[in-house]
Amino acid sequence: MILSLRIDAFVKLGFVLEASLKGMENGKYDPKDSYNVDITKGLSDAIAENGWFIDPFSMYALSQISQMLKREVLIDWLSVYNLDVLNNEIAKKVSIVMAGNLPLVGFHDFLSVMISGHDVQLKLSQKDSVLPRVIIDLLCAIEPQFKSSIEIIENQLKGYDAVIATGSNNSGRYFEYYFKNVPSIIRGHKNSVAVIMGDESDEQLETLTDDLFLYFGLGCRSVSKLYLPSNFSLERLFPFFEKYKPILYNHHKYMNNYLYQKSILLVNKTPFLDNGFVMMTENPQIPSPISVIHYQNYDSVDNLLVELSNFKNGIQCIVANDCLSSDTVAFGDAQKPGLFDYADGVDVIEFLLSLKK
Repeated sequence: MILSLRIDAFVKLGFVLEASLKGMENGKYDPKDSYNVDITKGLSDAIAENGWFIDPFSMYALSQISQMLKREVLIDWLSVYNLDVLNNEIAKKVSIVMAGNLPLVGFHDFLSVMISGHDVQLKLSQKDSVLPRVIIDLLCAIEPQFKSSIEIIENQLKGYDAVIATGSNNSGRYFEYYFKNVPSIIRGHKNSVAVIMGDESDEQLETLTDDLFLYFGLGCRSVSKLYLPSNFSLERLFPFFEKYKPILYNHHKYMNNYLYQKSILLVNKTPFLDNGFVMMTENPQIPSPISVIHYQNYDSVDNLLVELSNFKNGIQCIVANDCLSSDTVAFGDAQKPGLFDYADGVDVIEFLLSLKK
């Protein structure tokens, strides 16, 4: 299939997703409008499979995908690569081992393989197997030629030419050994941080709550730690956290984690601030448990930049004002990665094009 047809199919996929989400919001969704692929049933089945995949967050993930698939966005993305190679019909079989911490977290890898003209072999996570199948069913209904290029593997991967695998740090070490004889991209888990300079507007701090609480903070791009100037009052943040109280406070899995982590902090006599559904505690570690936000004060921006550089292998992105550095993400945008925001900074399209040369 030539590149223009692949682009057309994904543009149509984005349009159908966007229209379907608007229909759901207005109570007018009809599966006939999505090629008889029932997205609402997919959302229901997804939360039955994984209790963290509540409708607001799964629908948010679908909405972000629909924005990625605008024609102008796709063209801008692909224009920096050698389009002659993208049109090259020498297809390899690329296996994708998908993570399951967020709804459709592996979509970017799937899109990259499909748009580059390769065949894909998918190993879906048991925690996120429903929504990827919905997307694949819808894509194949839009463009039936994709059917022969997509294979879902239930058991062991086989016959692949290259691998893209994402998992925990432990599984990452296993992947590196298991796939050592083929071209591969292997990813472990990372966390994200936010740097507050002290002059942020209320609007910026309110959008920071999206970086903290979307997907319950389970993603690599979820902010798990705040760096604060020594004179910053933490109490300034808590009113903005109320935006997520209806979701967090009424979700039993999240609140079970909150109560468990609170008991640990109390038993260990660790000082913390608490608003009834999230706790903040001073801690030098970047990863934090669900319902807990770590924070650390800094006195010098230069020293902070050195510290962040030392931790760069464990940080997915840094949320901050542009004045900190040119390599930061704006407040509220951590969970809005674009097509150029490759996980771990590894250009997947360049990797896939190298397989065709």
